[in-house]
Amino acid sequence: MPRYPSVDLVRGAAIALMVLVHFVENLSPRAASSSTLYDACTYLGGLPAPLFAFVSGFSFSLWVRAQRADGCCERAITRTALRRGLFLFVAGLLFNFCIWLPEETFNWDILTLLGASLVLLAFARHLEPPVLTVVAVLILLLCPALRAVGDFPVYWEDDAFTYDHTPRDVIFGFVANGYFPLFPWLLFPLAGHLAGELDSGRIRGQWKMPAVGAGLIAVAAGFVAWGDVAPGLLARAYADGYSEFPASTPYLLGMLGFCLVTLGCSRRVFDSRAPGFAVRELSRFSRFSLTIYVVHHVAHLWPLWLYGAWINPADVTGFWRNAIGTPLAFGLAVAFLILTAIALRWSDRWKNYSLEARLRRLCG
Repeated sequence: MPRYPSVDLVRGAAIALMVLVHFVENLSPRAASSSTLYDACTYLGGLPAPLFAFVSGFSFSLWVRAQRADGCCERAITRTALRRGLFLFVAGLLFNFCIWLPEETFNWDILTLLGASLVLLAFARHLEPPVLTVVAVLILLLCPALRAVGDFPVYWEDDAFTYDHTPRDVIFGFVANGYFPLFPWLLFPLAGHLAGELDSGRIRGQWKMPAVGAGLIAVAAGFVAWGDVAPGLLARAYADGYSEFPASTPYLLGMLGFCLVTLGCSRRVFDSRAPGFAVRELSRFSRFSLTIYVVHHVAHLWPLWLYGAWINPADVTGFWRNAIGTPLAFGLAVAFLILTAIALRWSDRWKNYSLEARLRRLCG
C-alpha cells in the first residue's frame, strides 16, 4: 500500500502527543498541579486519541483500495481485516492486563476500540457513503441514552473508570462506560473510513475535508452555547459542554472537525512536496506507532508499580498521578521521544521484532 506523508505525519504527531500527555497525567499529582504546563497537557490530552482513531479508519480505506488494486478478492480482504482486528483486540486486553495490572483488564483502552472497530469496518466497508453517514449520526444521537441506561456516572470516580468483574459491568464498559467504549468512539474510525472512501487522491480536491471540518467545529461551538438556553434534558444529552470522559456531543463534533481539518490541510501541504525533516521523523513514529504506544507505557508505568510494591505491597498503584512534578514528567517524556527517534533511525535492524511485524506475520 502506498504511504501518504500526510497520514504518517498526523499519526506520528498523535502518538508523540500521546507520550507527552500520558507521562504528565500519569506521573504528576493533579490536585497540586495547577501549572500552565500541566493544564496545557490536560487540555491537549483530548486530541491524540480521536486523531489516532480517525486516521486508522482512513488508512483502512486506503488499504482496502490497495488490496483490490492488487487483485485480492473481497473474501480474502475480509478475512485479513478480521484477523487484524482480533489481533488488536486481544493485544488490547493483554496490554491492560500487563500494563494496567490484572484488575484493569476490562477498562477498554484504545487498542480494544481499534480492534473492535476494524472488525466492524470489515463489514461496514460494503455500505454506501450515505448509509455510513446515517450510522455516524445515529451514534451521536443514541450515545447519551446508552450512557443513561448504563448509569455512566456510577462507574467514574476522580476521573477514573471503576467497575466490578461482572458480565453487566464488563459489557456496559465495552459498549458505553469505559475509557474508550465502542459508542461513541466508533464514530472516529467510521468517519475516517468514510473520508477515505470519498478521498479522490487528488491534492486539489482536499479543500473539502477542511471545509467540512471547520463547519463541524462551528456546530460544536454552537452546541456549547446552546447549553445555556436549551431545556434541561436536551442540555444534559447534547449540550453538556466539552468533555472527553464522557465524550460529550460538542467534544465529538469538535474533535471530528479537528481531525478533518488536520488531515485535509496535511494532505494539501505535505503530499505535494518532498518530505522534510519533521515529516521523515514523524513518519518513522507512524510506522511503529503500535510498538511505541505499548513501550512508552512500560517505560513510565512499570517503574511506578515496582516502586509502589517495594514501598507498600498493599498499594501497588499508590504513586500513580502522585510521583513527580509536572516539569520533570514532561522532561522525561521529551527524553523518551528523543531516544525513540534515535532508535528508529536503526529500525531496519530490529523492525522484525516490532508489534507491527507480529501483526503482519500472524494476520497477513
